[in-house]
Amino acid sequence: MTARSLEQLMFDHETEETIRSALDALAELKPPSAKHAEDIICMRDELLIELDLVSGRGRIRAQGSLF
Repeated sequence: MTARSLEQLMFDHETEETIRSALDALAELKPPSAKHAEDIICMRDELLIELDLVSGRGRIRAQGSLF
């Protein structure tokens, strides 16, 4: 999975709440193997990036990096 762009998130009608819900669901999982644990960590990281984008923090960080 790759973190979606802001445009994709808007098209999918994602909100901070829906992404936080997905993060909560991932936190409840009990991975049966190290590989599954790695996959969950990757999904969590991508969801955190998406949460930043949806909440506007990602855009602010990107603009700040230009200076």
